[in-house]
Amino acid sequence: MNASITKCVALAVAVVAGVSGCGSGGAVDLGSASDHMSAAKYLPKSFPVLPPVGAKPSTPATGKWVIDVNYPHAEWSVYPDGRMIYQAYNRSDEATIIPQGADAPYTGYVQQRLTRRGVAFLRSTILATGLFRHNLSLASPHSERHHGYYLYRFHTRGRTAAVEVSPHNRTTATPAQAGALAQINALLTDPTRHLPPWAWADRTIRPWVPAYYIISHDRYAPDPSRLPAPANAALAQYTKFLRHGGQRITTNQARALLQAFQTAGIAPKINNAGEVFYDFAGLHMDPGGLGLWRAFPNDVSTP
Repeated sequence: MNASITKCVALAVAVVAGVSGCGSGGAVDLGSASDHMSAAKYLPKSFPVLPPVGAKPSTPATGKWVIDVNYPHAEWSVYPDGRMIYQAYNRSDEATIIPQGADAPYTGYVQQRLTRRGVAFLRSTILATGLFRHNLSLASPHSERHHGYYLYRFHTRGRTAAVEVSPHNRTTATPAQAGALAQINALLTDPTRHLPPWAWADRTIRPWVPAYYIISHDRYAPDPSRLPAPANAALAQYTKFLRHGGQRITTNQARALLQAFQTAGIAPKINNAGEVFYDFAGLHMDPGGLGLWRAFPNDVSTP
């Protein structure tokens, strides 16, 4: 299981406790599967995490990021070929970066494209902050105010350096380190404003359409035999998911799996543009659930 899948599996535990999951920006509680089985009024009319039928996946589908930043209600990944895939959410858990003609509730990640020279400029600017000489675990006044977990990862010279900022860390960031983090946040939050025109290959904000999804479970693997048809058969085929906690599936497989749960009358606890989560509590099995997220190009590149 790669690092991104591990992150999502860990976050799924938080989802059960009422915390948002991987890239979701939040969730609407629609009840557990046991509460809402066969209750049509609780079944969603659509799944915003899925692209429209017939939408072509963004290309290339694979790639390993060079810059990856995650913090509450936002995420950015930058790739060597210039792709920048990202999104940020407001307090109402709606996407704040909306492509022209799109609706916020149905908007997931978006993308823009830098030139390779632009990527080099962004990398050198971030590297010049001095934060990524080695791994750091910091507590800063900013994280204490917002009670958030921030993770900055930078790949350079064949290695990945990470800066973790959390209110639980003991080492407080120096003024220079806090200023460097603020500089990175500004660069990524509004890159069109902070990067020069020559750094851009395409400044147009477009939807990012994934080619794959990740399904994962938290704590305990669900028992498909305890689910009603056709959800039981649909879930039973994903043996890697059941044995190891996570599995990459195609968009068509994701659509079919969600439709099987819909037909079985199982309502998701979370259903938004960032994720779908089913809570299986009460179905005579150990506590747990199933989460479904978009797979980033890095997830596809890693076996």
